[in-house]
Amino acid sequence: MRRPRAVLFDWDNTLVVSWEIIHESLRLTPLTDAEATLAGLHRNGLPLGVVSSKQGELVREEAAHLGWTGYFARIVGAEDGPMDKPAPEVMAMALEGTGITAGPDVWYVGDTGIDVTCARNAGCTAVIVSADPPRDGDSPRTPDHQVADHAGLQGFLRTVNSF
Repeated sequence: MRRPRAVLFDWDNTLVVSWEIIHESLRLTPLTDAEATLAGLHRNGLPLGVVSSKQGELVREEAAHLGWTGYFARIVGAEDGPMDKPAPEVMAMALEGTGITAGPDVWYVGDTGIDVTCARNAGCTAVIVSADPPRDGDSPRTPDHQVADHAGLQGFLRTVNSF
């Protein structure tokens, strides 16, 4: 696999544990090593972004709460544009201002089959961070690469000279 020119991330359960979030208190828990992944990619000059199914305003609020907004060129969520994930337009929105267009040299890192679908719809490389096979409803989805966790993602990024 080639070195990415940009890396876009899903938010919930890819960067933060979200199933237990209570938005009023913003008790966010980053996934283990997620911030180290972002910092390493950012340090290596790769443009980063977020494409989420969660409302964009909430994702931006959570990123600010964690002190992560400086990592991302754009954070795009539901209702930020005319279409939501998995439409390819959201990937283009997340890359606006980077000079990079969606394609195989843009990685979309997520945790579910809908993330694989989103990457495929935009012509991007699908990377899954989960020990479980990604599914989209009842249909399994095969990513380009899968790792169990962020430590595995960092190791994989080292093999393509991006970390």
